[in-house]
Amino acid sequence: MSKKNIGARLLSTTLTLLVLAAFIGCVAAIPVIIYKKSKEFHTATVQVNAAPADVYNTAVKLIKDKPDIEIEKQNDEDMKVEINKGEQRGKIMVEAADGGKTELTVKADAGKEAEEGADKSLALRIVKAICDELGVQYTVVEE
Repeated sequence: MSKKNIGARLLSTTLTLLVLAAFIGCVAAIPVIIYKKSKEFHTATVQVNAAPADVYNTAVKLIKDKPDIEIEKQNDEDMKVEINKGEQRGKIMVEAADGGKTELTVKADAGKEAEEGADKSLALRIVKAICDELGVQYTVVEE
């Protein structure tokens, strides 16, 4: 094998590794919504690069804009909101997390929607809507 071929292969391998590292870095930067469901509850949690107040205010605004969801209790100091949608109840919680991130958790009764799949989960829909409103790209992982 000539020195020219070895150099070309080395350069090709190096470029491939750099592209792979950049791709992995991009994927790692996308927040993951962790979605858990049981017979009683569905929970969706995500950490985003946004101030807690921005996440909380976005959540409250989105809930107030939904005529089919009522706010039962709102605690601005603790950044928690209890909601109901018909017979289904839920809780939105926002808190500061490590690394300047904010953790958003929504826990909701499974209700009848538990039988209809993840896309019908009140908890998951709320977290997705808040992320969308904040302009956060995400991926969903079901546990």
